[in-house]
Amino acid sequence: MSLIKGIHHVALKCCGKEEFEKTKQFYGEVLGLPVARSWNSGIMYDPRVASAARAHWDTLISRYTTDTPRTPYFDRLMLERTRQAHDYLVAHQDSRITLAELAAKFHLSQSSLKLCFKALYGVPVAGYLRTVRMDTAARLLQESDLPVAEIAHRVGYEDPSRFSAAFRRHTGRRPTELRRVACPCAE
Repeated sequence: MSLIKGIHHVALKCCGKEEFEKTKQFYGEVLGLPVARSWNSGIMYDPRVASAARAHWDTLISRYTTDTPRTPYFDRLMLERTRQAHDYLVAHQDSRITLAELAAKFHLSQSSLKLCFKALYGVPVAGYLRTVRMDTAARLLQESDLPVAEIAHRVGYEDPSRFSAAFRRHTGRRPTELRRVACPCAE
């Protein structure tokens, strides 16, 4: 049932008999107003109904709206391009990649890419890329003897100090602390 709020009146546009009966029950039981129009008339206009609807608008809205969010629809081509963009991000995490460049490369709008990526992977594009970069950096810190500056460069950071700050925000530890934990013999 769609709810329409007018300037001088509030009309409830009924789509069928069931919804008319729900509306009639709402006005009859909750508000104590008679609804005399039949369900075939489609729209109920009654000054008393309109004033009652204005007075109880929040109750009316909460009663007839659903709590389930709308699920966006993504066609197969958009899903495939978003997966390709994901694979590209993972393969090129050492590069500076903007959302606009990524969307253009895979022939998607930025908003479509953001919505579809979040629906598929549960996080925004930038958050996902940051997580991938930090996970790769943590793995490299634990498994290699590469300098922190080289690891920073491999995960897309030109400035090692910015990498260290981002790594600390993400993991709660400095890169050198993680390396000490992974290899207690290195001092």
